[in-house]
Amino acid sequence: MATILLPGDFTTMPWKNGGGVTHEIARDERNGAMLWRLSIAEVASDGAFSLFPGMTRLLTVITGNGMTLEADDAILTAKPRQPVRFSGDAAIEGRLTKGPVRDLNFIFDASNLNADMSRRDGPANINLHATAVAAAICIEGLVQVDGARLPVGAAALGCRQQLVLSAASCVIVIIADAVLPMTV
Repeated sequence: MATILLPGDFTTMPWKNGGGVTHEIARDERNGAMLWRLSIAEVASDGAFSLFPGMTRLLTVITGNGMTLEADDAILTAKPRQPVRFSGDAAIEGRLTKGPVRDLNFIFDASNLNADMSRRDGPANINLHATAVAAAICIEGLVQVDGARLPVGAAALGCRQQLVLSAASCVIVIIADAVLPMTV
């Protein structure tokens, strides 16, 4: 059964550079090192992304017009509700497209996890299964997880979940599976 976390349950922290805030939804650590972190960032201005050496990042703009992610060797366009993947080692400069954005981030250790982020629209019945974590974040509409209402802006976490999306609903889903059996 999934655990539902409301926005009031998230841990909020301002960025050191003053360009926004992060709302940490959840994280998992193994042996003192981050295995994964799920968060929402409020990006108010252009600026450098924090480095997460050895990690992989999945990002989806959930409100706003999007942004361009510029690295030395590539440019990614983060359009609304379209996930992008990039290395946490890369020096990324974010450039907003016509105003501030909120983006959903899943940062993970790819040596221990295979992870994917996708957008799902209703109406739909979706069964989520993951060996590490499955997460669903309600972006809009009426969504139920394991028979309970998932409010807009809330997240559901668990390894197995059943989602029911009404028409005009949207969730962002993250599935993370262990590369090898994890030890505690």
